Amino acid sequence: MSSTPTGRGMGDDHAEDLLRVDTLHRAQAIDPQRSFIVEAPAGAGKTELLTQRFLALLATVDDPEEIVALTFTNKAAAEMRHRILGSLQKAASGQTPPEPHRRTTFDLAVQVLRRDAERHWDLLMNGGRLQITTLDALCGRLARQMPLMSRMGSAPAVTTEADALYADAALETLEGVEADGLQAEAIARVLSYFDNDTGKFQTLLVAMLARRDQWLEHSRARVELASAEQAMRELVALELAHVAAAMPLGWQQTLRPWARFAGSQVALAGSAGDEVPADLAAIAHLEAWTDMLRPEADALPMWRGLSQLLLTKAGGLRSQLPPTLGFASPQGQPLAKPFKAFLDRLKATAAAQALIRIRTLPDPRYTAHEQQLIIDLLTVLQVAEAHLWLGFKRAGEVDFTEMAQRARWALGRDDDPSELALKLDNRISHLLVDEFQDTNPTQIDLLKRLSAGWTGECGRTLFLVGDPMQSIYKFRKADVGLFLKVRDQGLGSVPLQALTLYRNNRSCAPVVEWVNRVFPQVFAQENHHRRGAVRFSRAQATQPAHPGSRVTWHPVLDEKADADGEDDPSSTVAEREAQVVVDIVQATQQAQPHAKIAILVRARTHLEALVQRLRTHHPTLRYQAIDIE
Repeated sequence: MSSTPTGRGMGDDHAEDLLRVDTLHRAQAIDPQRSFIVEAPAGAGKTELLTQRFLALLATVDDPEEIVALTFTNKAAAEMRHRILGSLQKAASGQTPPEPHRRTTFDLAVQVLRRDAERHWDLLMNGGRLQITTLDALCGRLARQMPLMSRMGSAPAVTTEADALYADAALETLEGVEADGLQAEAIARVLSYFDNDTGKFQTLLVAMLARRDQWLEHSRARVELASAEQAMRELVALELAHVAAAMPLGWQQTLRPWARFAGSQVALAGSAGDEVPADLAAIAHLEAWTDMLRPEADALPMWRGLSQLLLTKAGGLRSQLPPTLGFASPQGQPLAKPFKAFLDRLKATAAAQALIRIRTLPDPRYTAHEQQLIIDLLTVLQVAEAHLWLGFKRAGEVDFTEMAQRARWALGRDDDPSELALKLDNRISHLLVDEFQDTNPTQIDLLKRLSAGWTGECGRTLFLVGDPMQSIYKFRKADVGLFLKVRDQGLGSVPLQALTLYRNNRSCAPVVEWVNRVFPQVFAQENHHRRGAVRFSRAQATQPAHPGSRVTWHPVLDEKADADGEDDPSSTVAEREAQVVVDIVQATQQAQPHAKIAILVRARTHLEALVQRLRTHHPTLRYQAIDIE
């Protein structure tokens, strides 16, 4: 692990620190003898870094095929191949670029051309020798090379639209309830858990089949509920520690007398047969609060009581104290005023946001009914997965998850590698993975098997590049916890040095600084792979400001426009939003006639009103709406 700036400061000195560390990390990243995981935020120039790394490796290997670069899209693979071959062509021309980072690429490419001449590769004419492909394509190639071991038989097609196959498998699973045997009994019990709502059952089963890479290994392994309970206990403890950290200094000593009093009053009401509201019942546990309240799973009932004591049913900090708590009684009146003052002080902290999370924490122990339900659910998932496999065989096509699973089987196990794995082990010396934050558990396991037996001393390297902050998009069921875990623990037997890039070469300084100021409020305060929490990492702009470079909000409220305004009060929010966008575009064009303007939205459907507005009201505005109309 390398030390990096915390990113808390905003001054010029701190900006220089970020740029200095960025330069150091980029120089380290192209060392062909070491393995790295690189955190590269948007605009950091990671494609250029990947190109430099690939070139640095090419200058050391005997054959280009020893290096395999993996991306997530064909477009990204084509861009990387184009960058590498383009760099070799520029080096062959002998025209040295003036920019420092381009000069680095040029010098590396010159070394590759020397190696190319020594080994007679002729890469400029045989670019196909560069092994740059997608993870999905690699899985397909592996599975097809050993059809018997991968259980594929004939080579199937790969579909990106497998929902119909999932639905058929879910329906066939549900129909199994009419059969005899243990599987039918398990299906019946699970169905009863969903109140015999077959539609809901099928919908959830379809969603699970689409995400089966996350549970397949668990469904096939022996059920170990003790391990699952221990994992839950650890997660509960982590959440409680987060709550404790959000509370003010000395809160336990201050709050304990009031909490114990309220707990005794709620317990007394319950023992007297009085009806205690469900949202106050757990407060009774606080009567026994004598020692330091620790963030441990065993103390969860008392933490729940604390949450109920301090928060209303709606989730805000209390301003009024319910009669059940006893603060209106003669004994409680002297405690009421300081307790309310304490609640007022809490409003200036993040306590309420943390305390409300306690309500979502599960009991870290399974009841007998829950244990049976887990076993039944795993049985149902196994049956559904078997029906899906039969559906794949009938259709002659599979999804990417299935192809990845078969590729893993084709490679065998770590302790019993297949012939294909041994063959690849003799061929592949270096693996590069782009957009590593988008990998799922199956792909992580595949990379482990491809690099099984590698160590930091064997001359074989891994190079993983990604932006964990982008994992909030959950692209292809990605989990940011995987990136963080690999960064902290390595991948399989390969230790990785963590590097971070800080330059933003894409956006102007005012935009980058706005992101640095606002986004820390969206992300977690600290990284934690088990909680899937990632903190924001600030960037430093290298592009200067120019006229109009800023971030401005233009809110369009979901309410009728004023009758006195220019907007039609009967117009929809989407229509009014479209007009606001058009106004901004026109104003920008007047100020900068040759400017190119891009409009970004979450989904294509959000552009329908804008395209309609442009077509009917502003025919002179020229625009492109690719795959929109």
